[in-house]
Amino acid sequence: MEHQSMSYSKSNIAAFVELLEKQASLFSQDKLDELRIVINSLTDDIEVISRFISEWCTQHLEINYEQSKLRNQKISDNNYSASIRILPTEKGYPNEVPILDSHINKQIILNAIETATKLVENNQYPQS
Repeated sequence: MEHQSMSYSKSNIAAFVELLEKQASLFSQDKLDELRIVINSLTDDIEVISRFISEWCTQHLEINYEQSKLRNQKISDNNYSASIRILPTEKGYPNEVPILDSHINKQIILNAIETATKLVENNQYPQS
């Protein structure tokens, strides 16, 4: 399968999903709740979702900084696949589902928010 260049919006969303998965400690429960509510209300259009994520991140400086680093790395490395984990089980993360750039959508972000919520609730954060 040949990949085309990942758009800014797709890179932006993929980086945000990775941030939710791997740096959940940056997000409070209130922030995760806010994200869930707003993203649920948006259309499943990556341009709209990406614009919201960018605007939301600018209000949260530490998150914005980390998300920008990941996004820029994805763009410069042409790294098209972030991975999103299935909700954690008692034994950790048994499955990973690759995100192909053509499959980035609202549900992937909502799944990542749920994963981050479970991590925050249990004070369990993946080791970088």
